Amino acid sequence: HANYGGSVGIWRLMDIFDRYDVKVTFFACGRALERNPKAAAEITRRGHEPCSHGYLWLDYFRLAREAQREDLLKSIAAIRATTGRRPVGFFPRGATAECRELAVEEGGFTYESITYNEDLPYFLDVGGKKFLTIPYTLDNNDFRYWRSFLEPEQFTRYLQASFDRLYAEAGQTPKMMSVGLHLRTSGLPARAGAVEAFIAYARSRPGVWFARREDIARLWWERFGR
Repeated sequence: HANYGGSVGIWRLMDIFDRYDVKVTFFACGRALERNPKAAAEITRRGHEPCSHGYLWLDYFRLAREAQREDLLKSIAAIRATTGRRPVGFFPRGATAECRELAVEEGGFTYESITYNEDLPYFLDVGGKKFLTIPYTLDNNDFRYWRSFLEPEQFTRYLQASFDRLYAEAGQTPKMMSVGLHLRTSGLPARAGAVEAFIAYARSRPGVWFARREDIARLWWERFGR
């Protein structure tokens, strides 16, 4: 089941992204990219961002600090070797408070995404240094197919409802909407149609920016990082 995402789903979704000129962030495990070098190279060739999701699919909270560091460093090396780019974002599975510290200590990262408590990015103090978190979401996320949604149209409607509320609120203050997709889930034929329908819907509204997380991080640092 998981292999479908790397062999079929990724190409279907990337073709949709190309059709609408949407650039996205791939939360990628280093080992997965090593096993699929063609797809890894295509991520950056098409203008998408590789973000470190760790090297192996491990819960960091189960690892000692040095084991977390080792996995992080291996992920950086693997992503750089397979995509040609060093990741500037960090979002490990089962993140701990130490993850943020390790990312700051390592350097080269402009953000992490291990928070879920805001609609917008914000800065944190990590060991006396300012560091940016760009919150993720389990709300606008296709894992709902595993828990509640049965039909692709339900996912599309849910994303549209979230978008409509945030778009209306954006008249007063900026808003960010994250959409979480899994290649093995939304890469399936019917479900890919749900993604395309939402992109077309949001793309039709003026002033909407489809941004990679590194682009959001760059904007936030430039405007609010001083």
